[in-house]
Amino acid sequence: MSYPKSSRFHLLEQIIRKVNQWDFVWEIILVWNGPIDVLPDTIQRFFKESPRKPVSGDDSTTFAQRHKLRAHHKRPFFTILPQSLNRVDNRWRIAEHIDTDAILNMDDDINLHMSGAQCMLQVWRSSPSALVAIDVRSHFVHAKEGGGPHGPFGYVARDRSAGFKQYSIALPRALLTNREYYVAYDAAWRHKSDESPTKKGVKEIVDELLCDDIAFNFV
Repeated sequence: MSYPKSSRFHLLEQIIRKVNQWDFVWEIILVWNGPIDVLPDTIQRFFKESPRKPVSGDDSTTFAQRHKLRAHHKRPFFTILPQSLNRVDNRWRIAEHIDTDAILNMDDDINLHMSGAQCMLQVWRSSPSALVAIDVRSHFVHAKEGGGPHGPFGYVARDRSAGFKQYSIALPRALLTNREYYVAYDAAWRHKSDESPTKKGVKEIVDELLCDDIAFNFV
């Protein structure tokens, strides 16, 4: 995912061109938080030169066509999903566009080598319900009454998590997991909670706190 005011377009282009060489990738999807006409020219040109999925016909015909095209081009499809609003969680609400069970989310400034992505995929295949990430966090409940500055829960980085038996949050800088979780997040995002003390659902909480990474983990 990236957005029009980003200062990292050169990194985004590098990532797209690098992943385009990975033969185990079915499709590259760029979630673009803005209109497509403000994409950098180099990425627009790359998009025009890349193979794209057929989208017409019934599901079985389309899927067969996609397999045939993917085998012919020998490189991933490239899809751009322009968004009307610059929301931090647009990247989690794309399940309807996904063909595969495994999805690798990457930030627009991450330097992930092919061997690292292959390792993540191998780990995920051994446990398809897992969130497989290169960076993790742990959450905890504050011992003192009243909690900390942000309430009863805390959130610590890897280098400060000594004593915690396990990690509980997988950060999405590079995160590989199952499409089912994207479906679940979208359903939770659309649901208005009547049980929450504040009557806020996932959508309202993420909009207020910009905590889509935590929300995705706990949905």
